[in-house]
Amino acid sequence: MKRLSIILLLVIAAAAAGYWWTHRGSSSDSSYQTDKVAHGDVQELIPATGTLEPVDSVDVGAQVAGQILSFGPDPKDPSKTVDFRTEVEEGSLLATIDPALYQADKQQADASLASANANLAVAQANLEQDKAKLTQAENDWNRAQALGEGEALAKTTYDNYQTTYLTAKAQVDLGQASIIQAQAAIKQAEADVFRADRNLKYCTITAPVKGTIIDRRVNIGQTVVSSLNAPSLFLIGKDMTKMQIWVSVNEVDIPRIHEGMTVLFVVDGVNRNFIGTVGKVRWNATMTQNVVTYTVEVNADNSENLLIPYRTATVQFLVNEQKDVLLVPNSALRWRPKDADTSVAAAAPAAPADSAATGATGAASGGTGRGQRGRGQGKGGQGNAAATERPKQGTVYVLSNGQPKPVAVQLGITDMVFTAVTGGDLKDGDEIVTGMIMADDSSGGTTNPFAPTILRGGRGGGGGGGGGGGGRGNGGGGGG
Repeated sequence: MKRLSIILLLVIAAAAAGYWWTHRGSSSDSSYQTDKVAHGDVQELIPATGTLEPVDSVDVGAQVAGQILSFGPDPKDPSKTVDFRTEVEEGSLLATIDPALYQADKQQADASLASANANLAVAQANLEQDKAKLTQAENDWNRAQALGEGEALAKTTYDNYQTTYLTAKAQVDLGQASIIQAQAAIKQAEADVFRADRNLKYCTITAPVKGTIIDRRVNIGQTVVSSLNAPSLFLIGKDMTKMQIWVSVNEVDIPRIHEGMTVLFVVDGVNRNFIGTVGKVRWNATMTQNVVTYTVEVNADNSENLLIPYRTATVQFLVNEQKDVLLVPNSALRWRPKDADTSVAAAAPAAPADSAATGATGAASGGTGRGQRGRGQGKGGQGNAAATERPKQGTVYVLSNGQPKPVAVQLGITDMVFTAVTGGDLKDGDEIVTGMIMADDSSGGTTNPFAPTILRGGRGGGGGGGGGGGGRGNGGGGGG
């Protein structure tokens, strides 16, 4: 009898445990996670990354080969030499290359010039001598012609006077040609002197502009070799109070970016938000792994010298902005109860989508609508639908008497966390459902250490929201 009682108690306990386990999920002991509708500002941004660059930089090279002997003094502190971040003036001495060989070339060119000048003087003296001989020969020939051939003047003598005159005349022409040749040699020697002098001056490297030395690429004792490409010695930033950010932007976002657009950016390590403007969109696209990107130049002020060249900047292009509007969390647009009545969203007419609206608005059709930029990517692959084909209607659930009530709303832009509400019956202060908290998921409930772990997630939209034009909607199937 005692054994039968024990068996009966065990059966009753097992039945009770099974009943509890079966009906524990259907209990009404659950609560909704809500958030209140409030007014605020929302911005539609295109995120990207870029590199800080000087607006105007000058690469200082060397036109001669040789060994670096020394660096120039710091203009602000002569006890120091030119180095990184040294502020230089136009014409400041940067470095000196060993000038020994070029000094020898200069001396040789000077000697050649002096020799050419001496040759010109000799040629001029010879010409004067030849002219004197020509005068004498011309007089003798004139007398011979006056006497004529006969008994007073033999024919051979007559012919000698004539030959001497012609020879003297040709000698004068030769002397004049020698002078022209000597003058040409002088010009050539002068060109050699100019070249040697210029090469000698190239041994002294000076700053072509006023600015700050960003990079020093040589050391004392290093030999620079100038060939087809001049070796780079220094990189000077002309005006460091103005900087540029070279931002790589996806081809999908380029049509929405224009000159003068406001740009928000931050730099790691600098606890400050910066504002810039779009200066130029370059058309020389690059392709990396079938992804086409364009470089956008963003102008930024650096009067406080907080921006350092070649650092990475996190950039956000301000595409659109709405101020003092009703805001709903994007999670509220994605949440649906288990027995959701979709007639409200289905009956609402699909308004034309604003080109500035982003992927979160695609959540109105039931997708998860993960609000990133770019192409909409649904369960069926990458959507290429135009932005005008994506509806601006959405549905949120307002908590009324403890139960969620669907409310149709018209959606504006989104910042990937909140979405602006531009129309509908939603009011400021309404409690909208963003998720559900199950009782058995709370920390206060009892748990069975031997029971399997069941992962429960928030309820998402049904089918994946297909690709929209304005934003990426990773609209896979939601629901826990």
